[in-house]
Amino acid sequence: MSVAIFQRQAIFASSTRGDNWATQALFIGTPSLRYFRYGEIRSFGRSVLEVLTKIVPQTRRLAMTVHGAAFGLDELECFEASIAGLLDGIASGAFPPELSDIAILETVERRAARFDQEVDRLVKTRILEFDPSCVLQVQFEAAAAERFRSVGYASDVKPLLFVAIALPRRYEGSL
Repeated sequence: MSVAIFQRQAIFASSTRGDNWATQALFIGTPSLRYFRYGEIRSFGRSVLEVLTKIVPQTRRLAMTVHGAAFGLDELECFEASIAGLLDGIASGAFPPELSDIAILETVERRAARFDQEVDRLVKTRILEFDPSCVLQVQFEAAAAERFRSVGYASDVKPLLFVAIALPRRYEGSL
């Protein structure tokens, strides 16, 4: 395992056992969860690509989770902020040159299904292409382009509502 400090973040790179999609794992530190909001999630998405470019430039496939969805933030807003951050990194050219696949991993099946539906609602195709002058071309659905320009930045000005409800144990892990 190697440890590096990048922009005041601790980064741990480690080999996996090779029995999954990835042969290496990269752990990037985040601010305290109390301060890790939608804007930071968007920045994190971009940072992941920047760190990979510097530390593991030969990366071909990236698998990551959506941060924030399980600790009180709106899961779709977190998902959109993550995707927007990745798109920011790709659009700026700050990504490993061999990168061909990005997968968002989610263990809660219902949440994964909601993320999958959200992708279809936002973009016309899941394949990103570059035009001849190497400018990223994303085919957004009707209102999604404006949404992606503001997600993460305008998210924190939305009103918040906290609702708590006691559920029977049988619902644990199924939301």
